[in-house]
Amino acid sequence: MKKFYPVIISILILMIIASFVWLLKTKGYRLVYQVTPSMTKGFYFIKPVKIIKRSDIVLFKPPKKTLSFLLRHHWLPHDGLMLKYVFAVPGDYVCQKENAIWINHKKIAPVYRYYAAKKSLPNNHFCGKLKANQYLLMSTKAKRSFDGRYFGPINRNRIIGGS
Repeated sequence: MKKFYPVIISILILMIIASFVWLLKTKGYRLVYQVTPSMTKGFYFIKPVKIIKRSDIVLFKPPKKTLSFLLRHHWLPHDGLMLKYVFAVPGDYVCQKENAIWINHKKIAPVYRYYAAKKSLPNNHFCGKLKANQYLLMSTKAKRSFDGRYFGPINRNRIIGGS
């Protein structure tokens, strides 16, 4: 029986770790791994957020139409979640014009029409003040990041948590 102690202890430790991970997940905490170059690659600890501020990193579920496009092109993990920076918050003026995204009348980043020869990117033209529950999520780390430039503002209820 004594020779089984290491196995029993190992199983108990694994059960404690699994219980702890399950508890964290039920409370809204997650560990996500970023693989695309639009954000710094690596692990991000995501926690529930009450207040979302400009430059926060958030994990969110894109709109259905966008999610379908991303999954069809294999640009997103199967869980359908994305990680981006908050570039604009409620009350900010956001406009897609002149092949660029503008926030509060300042040009932020280009908006491309194609991701490859004759392969169009979604064009969700929008211009106006963000409502109380809207955020523009983007990343300018990678020049051609697929982000809010192509799907527009995201409602707060689609944001899962922040880093």
